[in-house]
Amino acid sequence: MVSFFKRRKFFKPKPRFFKPKPTVFKPQYYDNWKIDNRGIVSEVLQRLGICWAIANVRSFAAMLKIRGLLPPHQQLSIEELVQQMRFYFPHEVFPPVYGIRDLLLAEFILKSHGLVAEEMNPLYYNFESTEEIPLPKEYASPTQKYYIEKMELVRAVDFESYEKFEASLVKDLHKCPLACSVKLYPSFNDITGKQLYDPTVQSMK
Repeated sequence: MVSFFKRRKFFKPKPRFFKPKPTVFKPQYYDNWKIDNRGIVSEVLQRLGICWAIANVRSFAAMLKIRGLLPPHQQLSIEELVQQMRFYFPHEVFPPVYGIRDLLLAEFILKSHGLVAEEMNPLYYNFESTEEIPLPKEYASPTQKYYIEKMELVRAVDFESYEKFEASLVKDLHKCPLACSVKLYPSFNDITGKQLYDPTVQSMK
């Protein structure tokens, strides 16, 4: 028994070379990111028509914050995205609601032009002028802009079943908040307060 402890005294464990990737936030993952208190998820904005812009910008900002590339107190400009979309796709994004039919249209702006911080172009809903479509704002150099590499759009129809689709969503949701698109039917206008949108089969025909 004594010799056993003597042998262990001279035992040297193998060195470990794992070096954690530096990040501002300690990794935490949620099914519901509302409980996160680190400033990753921003306040809720309700605006019919530009909800696609709000969701995309907020999701992009959350990804940047998780990676330590955007300070927790900062936001990205929603106004910038809608103005750029209005300028480059005037026949797709137009008043009075500024909705879009294809979310992937926003990929061109986010990849090619990027977004500035919210304080550089605050949300005033100024997407039009009295004479013509407003030109995208010009910024003094150097101005920090944020770009995406690609946008991945996941649809339920791309999966064998809704169960696999939902499992994929939950897996991605553990990594960061997601932006989603929900098709609207006339029954959406019947919602009041904080009710969940659950269209009937009849309304979807």
